[in-house]
Amino acid sequence: MAVIGLDGVGVPLIRDLTARGLMPNLASLLAGGTLAPMRSSIPVISSVSWTSFMTGRNPGKHGVYGFTDVKPGTLTLFFPNFGNVRSETLWDVAGRAGKRS
Repeated sequence: MAVIGLDGVGVPLIRDLTARGLMPNLASLLAGGTLAPMRSSIPVISSVSWTSFMTGRNPGKHGVYGFTDVKPGTLTLFFPNFGNVRSETLWDVAGRAGKRS
């Protein structure tokens, strides 16, 4: 299985561009695959949405709320990274099942 995520691009635009022949490689992939919209998270911020995608959890469960966050008990900003994700990811599940990612 492969997942290709195009951040900020809606399904109607992808369908239009592939139908007009402007994205032939993507059209070829879609011919043998599936195209589906992703329900976004709240807040609608890429780092939050992609973390929700890879964990199946909302920000309150996975712990990523934006591109920056505040360290608890301080006013210090930091940039969340993979180490800040508090939930299991689909790659964790796949790995336990003997799959490679």
